[in-house]
Amino acid sequence: MSLNPDIQSSQTRTKPSSNADTSIESMPDPKESSDDQSVNQKVIKPWMKLRGDIKETEMRLYDQAYELFKLLREALEYALKHEQLPSFIIDITDFFIDENREYRLDDCIRWLILNNAVQRCPLGIEDVGVSAVQTETVEETITGEKNSYIIIIRIITELWPHFPFICLDNSRTFHRLFPETADKLLVGECYFRDSHTKEQMREFPSTPLHRAAGKGNGKVIKYMIHSGRRFQPDDLLQILKLHDPDQRSGKTALSLAAIAENLGALHALLDFDASIADTPDTTFEEALKKGKENVVEAFLQQPELRRKFATTDYILLAIQPLKEINE
Repeated sequence: MSLNPDIQSSQTRTKPSSNADTSIESMPDPKESSDDQSVNQKVIKPWMKLRGDIKETEMRLYDQAYELFKLLREALEYALKHEQLPSFIIDITDFFIDENREYRLDDCIRWLILNNAVQRCPLGIEDVGVSAVQTETVEETITGEKNSYIIIIRIITELWPHFPFICLDNSRTFHRLFPETADKLLVGECYFRDSHTKEQMREFPSTPLHRAAGKGNGKVIKYMIHSGRRFQPDDLLQILKLHDPDQRSGKTALSLAAIAENLGALHALLDFDASIADTPDTTFEEALKKGKENVVEAFLQQPELRRKFATTDYILLAIQPLKEINE
């Protein structure tokens, strides 16, 4: 699976690679397009007007990010409808990178847009269960995606692969496994850092990974993992095992995925590496105790886990609820 056009890491802050599909490279310069059909008209101009019309303390940072998120979604929906997605993706990628820092974008805004996309991304039939994580026989490109939320998520996570695994106050979620270039406080680098009150920071205690897991969105989890493959495999596994920094939850992504109504996220996590369920994780044990057959079945679809859990102890644990009913 790869993005097309290729989007390079934020560590380099470069424009999209010249390795992009030639059919995309040969498209006319977006600036030559009519204003009505350009990212400049639909996203950049309204965003710059918004930034120019407000003072730092007049509009919450979250509200600014949400307005930009809506502009991006509307632009992508237009592009999908009018078959202009490749050029729009290139323009939006350049906008996000903001190489010359002319759009006053920063990691706070980028993270908040990702969080909005994850939180609001609807679940379709193809986004849940095993179908969300089945290996594709052909390379899946971003230009073939029809979900504007997923497109935003894929662009941002390819540029900033550590974003799904941190919360807004990333001093609470920063991990030694992240690249050195990620060791920057999102708030500390923010243009509008005066907008960050303690109350507002508490509004975003969770990570996009844990949010997606709690919703059961396997497709979103799949792309987070795909972008995270730039980390060493063992490192990525350890990152996926981290607990939700939201103290109201404190659960792992696997545990949240098992609680979700849709089990797409559970399938995505187990499909990446079944050892995510190794001790000290107790998700399988809790599913047995609560009689959650669909969760148990999802675990046992993994050959490695069938061997692990096919023991006398787990069998006795599975029949315990039946024994209690008979008593």
